[in-house]
Amino acid sequence: MARLQMEVDRLRTRLEVEGILLDFSEEDDDGSSSDDAPPSPPPQAAAGSSQRRR
Repeated sequence: MARLQMEVDRLRTRLEVEGILLDFSEEDDDGSSSDDAPPSPPPQAAAGSSQRRR
């Protein structure tokens, strides 16, 4: 489980470096404050993770 958390942190850091800010607040279950956030992650996120595997 700790390994997964490390992977999440690493990916999040990479996305932040690329200018993509992700807000994964666990307190935000109702989703009321994510009105201005896109409903799905940008395609750039998928491209970034696939590049990382090379």
